[in-house]
Amino acid sequence: MTQKQESRGRSFEIAPDKLTPYDRNARKHSDKQITMICDSITEFGFLKPVLIDESKMILAGHGAVLAAIKLERSKIPVRQISGLSDEQKRGYIIADNRASELSTWDWNLLALELDDLKSMDMNLSPVGFADFGSAGVNGANGQSQTIGGDRFLLQLEFETEKEMQIVYEELHKREISIKVLQ
Repeated sequence: MTQKQESRGRSFEIAPDKLTPYDRNARKHSDKQITMICDSITEFGFLKPVLIDESKMILAGHGAVLAAIKLERSKIPVRQISGLSDEQKRGYIIADNRASELSTWDWNLLALELDDLKSMDMNLSPVGFADFGSAGVNGANGQSQTIGGDRFLLQLEFETEKEMQIVYEELHKREISIKVLQ
């Protein structure tokens, strides 16, 4: 990356309703996720700016903008990125959404951290683990893992049978054990 690419933006605040969502953003935001983002903003503040282009189209932070609107925030921090081609913008939107999916949790360290926060009487809703208990870690996205065990459970819900079939086939190709429940 060149020096010019690293300094392509400027930061400022703007009303969230002045921003335009990318109309082909493939990432969907559930009510539960927006509520968690609202809780996080309320607890910690709006710490990460929304990335926008020169026309105020959202490149990253669609969920945060929805949460800010729900919280009736008059202004939010943004970083306006300039100089990206249309192809680069579209690619970045996908890359930003995909990157977090490719990471994993260290379940034992997460459990230790959540235990410590809980013992300090911290509300765990803003961090997405309001239902954390001694039996295991249960995240806002439906994943659960029993601490000290060797089995993981991921519950997925689909709008259509076709969506379920696509995911089933992909998991089957990767030789991941699958059980379909109705």
